[in-house]
Amino acid sequence: MPSISRFTLTACLAVILIGVTTPILALNEPANVTSSYEVLEPETWAGKRLPIMEHIDIGEQLEKGRWIIFLYRHNCPVCLAIYGKFEQMAHNLANRGDCQKKVALVEVPPYGLIAGNTERSFISGKLSNDRKWFVDSCLILLSDGIIQGAWSNASADLNAMLECFINIP
Repeated sequence: MPSISRFTLTACLAVILIGVTTPILALNEPANVTSSYEVLEPETWAGKRLPIMEHIDIGEQLEKGRWIIFLYRHNCPVCLAIYGKFEQMAHNLANRGDCQKKVALVEVPPYGLIAGNTERSFISGKLSNDRKWFVDSCLILLSDGIIQGAWSNASADLNAMLECFINIP
C-alpha cells in the first residue's frame, strides 16, 4: 500500500477543518451590543422607547414633548450638510411660535466642534463615549419618549421627513 505523504495528509486535514468551521462562522454573527460597542438599528425602533435615552446627556429633556432628533458625527460630510438644514428648520419653527415641536442635535463620539449660530433654536447633546457606537446619520421622531419613526442615512429623503414632522398636529 503506498504511503500518504505528509503534505497530502496536511492538505486533507486543512480542507476538512475549513469545511467544518466555515458554516459555523458564517451562521454566527457577532453580538449587536457589548460593553465596548453597540450597533444601532434605528429602523427597528418605531413604537418603542428610545433605547439610547440613558446614554444621551440631554435624555431627560427628550422624555417629554415632541422632538426631532438628529444623530450626527462632526467628521461626516453628509451629516454636516444635514446639520445646516436642521439649524434652519429649528429657527423656522421657533419663528412661527411652534414650541410644541423641538429640535435636538445629538453628536456621536468622537466629538468635534461645529461652529454655528450661537443663538440656537435647538438643543445640542452628546451620545456618551462609554462605548463605540456604530450608526449612520440618523433621524428620529420622538413623542414623549416613544419613537414615532427612525431612519438611518437620513439624507435619503430628509425634506419629506422634516415636512412630516412639521405637519404633525
